[in-house]
Amino acid sequence: MTFVPQPPTAAAAPIWAIEPDRVAASWRGPLPRYGDPIWLLTPLDDNPAGRAHRIVWDGYPDALREEFRLLVWLLINRRLPDAFLARRAPSWRSRPSYAGIYHPHLAWLRLAKWLARRGTTTLRACQADVYDAYFDDAIRPRGLDRTQVHNELAAFTRLWALDATSPRPAGVGEPSWAHDDDEYVPSARPGGENAREPIAPATIGPLLVWSLRLVEDFAADILAATEAHQRLLVRAAHASATPESRDRVESYLARLAADGQPLPTRARTAGAPTLATTYISALTDATEHQVQRACQKAPWPAYLRNHPGTSPLPVEITA
Repeated sequence: MTFVPQPPTAAAAPIWAIEPDRVAASWRGPLPRYGDPIWLLTPLDDNPAGRAHRIVWDGYPDALREEFRLLVWLLINRRLPDAFLARRAPSWRSRPSYAGIYHPHLAWLRLAKWLARRGTTTLRACQADVYDAYFDDAIRPRGLDRTQVHNELAAFTRLWALDATSPRPAGVGEPSWAHDDDEYVPSARPGGENAREPIAPATIGPLLVWSLRLVEDFAADILAATEAHQRLLVRAAHASATPESRDRVESYLARLAADGQPLPTRARTAGAPTLATTYISALTDATEHQVQRACQKAPWPAYLRNHPGTSPLPVEITA
């Protein structure tokens, strides 16, 4: 059976970014709306300790944002047709998992930025020759291994398949690798279970003991911190920009300066400290954009350099 795109029917823009039937049973928070600037993907995940992925739409180029918004919505909520899956490898799924949504989105985001740098304003221009140019320019030089390249290419094959069944197709072309990517993926690297010397029992024994201690002693605190972190993300994602929220940000900053307290920052291994805009947004119920604008004004850039701080979660450590 060969996949043949079917003429889609027109439809209005969806209301919810995640349809209710896709929401995990354990989720109790609000759902992101289709037009929201940030889509929190946590409602899809039933694992309370899972990583809180989100899609920030400001990262997509303006001209391509709405085309990709609909395609990401289809990625989350719609299944691939059986005709498309008929001759695919068993690893293909009609609808991806929580992690299987976020990583194709990242691949699409890289493609969108590359297209924008070339002056492309519509996905209709994304045909086989453009895909090949993107592969040579932006995938091959990254030195990815065979599995990583295969997953990257599969993300663009799924992009084409979803657009072919979209209610408002952008006209995405079929990639050259849609049916066979052997010419594109690198050769498998040598490996095997005996490729390296086993870890000595004197080393692995204490490691296993401390691994068990970590789970037994710290699991409750880790889960509590994860839930608190997710609550902050939800609160920041649903903040509204109003004059009152702008005043709350300014009052918050003024209180920090009056008490000599540091500005919250995100953890970084090197380089200048980065303002924790999402954290401050959640504390003040202001949008991240309002936080960024307020902190760009004097004296806050200099204050941040001289008074970088942490972003503590409101969780009591019990371990």
